[in-house]
Parts: sequence; C-alpha cells; structure tokens
Amino acid sequence: MTKVGKLIKEDMDREVEERVNKEINKAVNKAVNKAVNEAVNEAVPKAVAKAIEEKDQKDALNFLSEGDSAEKVARCLNMPLERVQKLQESVLA
Repeated sequence: MTKVGKLIKEDMDREVEERVNKEINKAVNKAVNKAVNEAVNEAVPKAVAKAIEEKDQKDALNFLSEGDSAEKVARCLNMPLERVQKLQESVLA
C-alpha cells in the first residue's frame, strides 16, 4: 500500500471510529436519561407522599397534645381514626 493509501485508510478508520463513538455516546446518554427520568418519576411521588404523611402525623400529635379528640383530629386531617387513636395512645403514655 502506498503512503497516500495508508493515510487515506487511517483517515477513514478515524472517521469510522468517531462515528461509532458518537453513536455509542448517544445511546448511552439516551439510556442514562431514561433511567434517571424513571427513577425520578418513581421516587418523587413516594417522597411527597411520605412528607405529607409525616406532616399529618406531626399535626395530629400536636392537636392531640392540645386535648383535641381523636375523632376531631381524624376528621379535620382526613386521617383514619384508628391511626389517630394509636397516636393518641403514644401521647397519653
């Protein structure tokens, strides 16, 4: 192979390698973005629900500590009465 032929081959090899690397990077980025989006879409609602539940429990404990009835707390905070009664037991203990 001539010197020019070798240079052309090397140039073509570099171009092919660059294209392959570009396609690999696109595929990896797409996969990573998909995984991150799926994780966020799953985690955020769970985190929000947990935060709301913790706030409701804290509010319920505060109201119970102030002497409000379990029935009133359950009704006002839209919580199951049984759950509020369990919290009430911890306040009275």
